[in-house]
Amino acid sequence: MASVRSSVIGIPSGKIGNIIIRIRNGKPFYYSIPENFKMSNSAAAVRGRKNFASSQALAKLANASPKLQEIWKNAKVPGTSPYHRLMKNNGKLVSGGFLTTSNKITPEGLPLKLNSAAVENKKLMISFDCPASPDLSFPATLSIYIYFGGNANTIIPIYREITEPAPGGIYNIEAAIDSNTKKLLSKDPSPIIYIALAGGTASKKKVYWTSTASARL
Repeated sequence: MASVRSSVIGIPSGKIGNIIIRIRNGKPFYYSIPENFKMSNSAAAVRGRKNFASSQALAKLANASPKLQEIWKNAKVPGTSPYHRLMKNNGKLVSGGFLTTSNKITPEGLPLKLNSAAVENKKLMISFDCPASPDLSFPATLSIYIYFGGNANTIIPIYREITEPAPGGIYNIEAAIDSNTKKLLSKDPSPIIYIALAGGTASKKKVYWTSTASARL
């Protein structure tokens, strides 16, 4: 059955038989689907699919954040779109089907150092250093991603607005933990936490961000 839709510029996209039409930068690209495709179950193939799924989950979540999407759109890194750049920059950092402390929610940027991260009194407590910079305006958005590996393989996003720079560039942040996160913590008390700070306005072409800092809780 054919499944075709018109794109915003009038070029059809979708699936016709064993042909898939996709629009890239306003141009149609045609892909053929093999009639007899057999998925490999070798260890390397299974590992590759798991690595792809984990990096895809991170890319989809980050790309769904307007601020992070904006950052990847403005970053001078390889890739054709924010999502593609996220995939391209994170795919090689996944290991054994799981995200690692090397994965990124922002490209390289201004310095940020994660001093500590812990759960206390049902709250996430974070301390980090971010030196004052004329390139980082406030209010700024703090993106916090908590990644639970194992069977859960789940990412919990938390976004906080920081209204003004902290004295000496030392920030101490508290964030409430919901019931789902508490449940995941009971099964995996040492998830990976990723943080990054971003400020600026895209309309003025002034968007600045920090590098991603990460550690295990």
